[in-house]
Amino acid sequence: ADGVLLTHSISVSSSYRNIDVNNRSKQVGTTGTIRIHNIAIFNRSGAERYLKLYNSASSTNADTPMMVYVLYPQSQYTVNYSTPIEFSTALCIRATTGIADTDSSSPSTNEIVVNITFSQ
Repeated sequence: ADGVLLTHSISVSSSYRNIDVNNRSKQVGTTGTIRIHNIAIFNRSGAERYLKLYNSASSTNADTPMMVYVLYPQSQYTVNYSTPIEFSTALCIRATTGIADTDSSSPSTNEIVVNITFSQ
């Protein structure tokens, strides 16, 4: 019997780079659905830091992140998602020195570096 091959492809159209992620909200891409395919994170600090991802165009320490990455001292992470992580409204990121959703303390200059490959 003949088989049917179904394929689905999403073109990865954009990348985002930030060599100084801090406690101020940074929007990735434009407002609208964002799908993260890959994220590389570097913590250059000698202390634990936290990268927070929000399903919104901007965020403050009053908002609840959708995801939090715990970044161990002097560490590097690369995550490739076989199924992209989707943010339906927009994607913005912040980094803090504390894990609490309400933490507003900022890492020092150039401590947190992020590269994100995404599609919209």
